[in-house]
Amino acid sequence: MRFKLAHEGRDDTCFELNLATATRDVEHLAAILRERLERLALPSPAIAVALESGLLPPLASSNLSFLPDSRDEAETAARLIERLRARLGDEAVKGLAAVADHRPERAWRAAEPGCGTGSLRTPLSRPLWLLQVPRPLAEIAALPHYEGPLTLIAGPERVEAGWWDGNDIARDYFVARNPALSLLWIYRERQTGGRWHLHGFFS
Repeated sequence: MRFKLAHEGRDDTCFELNLATATRDVEHLAAILRERLERLALPSPAIAVALESGLLPPLASSNLSFLPDSRDEAETAARLIERLRARLGDEAVKGLAAVADHRPERAWRAAEPGCGTGSLRTPLSRPLWLLQVPRPLAEIAALPHYEGPLTLIAGPERVEAGWWDGNDIARDYFVARNPALSLLWIYRERQTGGRWHLHGFFS
């Protein structure tokens, strides 16, 4: 849906309201529109409002169920996405899609929410929270340090990939614990004199 707000002596203010799924719920539409308007700065009072709509997808009818239905969960997720996008902007709300790549930093990509392809199941030895850029760790007395000396409790998981695109890596990953009992995902570069790096945190 595209809204056009006319102003006296000023250019029109235009914005779009994108819905994740078709709906006829007036209260929900009003809530989404209210969220979008709250972050819109108008140059002057609006004297007219026009609404344009492109393709109108058919809204499938649904039967009420006595037991919980997975379609109810999908509708709830779609409404949450719509409210977040109305409040934060379309570009601020993304989904994740799996990419067939062994390199952890390249194993996913941003996608439309709910439209990701592939499974995003992470192996138990890998954390969900990765640093955008791995952080070098100090090595003291042959031990990596992060807020103190780290104890290696699992690993190594060897990752060698990327030779085909010039961004090859050769790493041995470990699950480590620091003195504060935080679990970290670290790796050591496999080349001679390879350094330790912190790549992620376990929740």
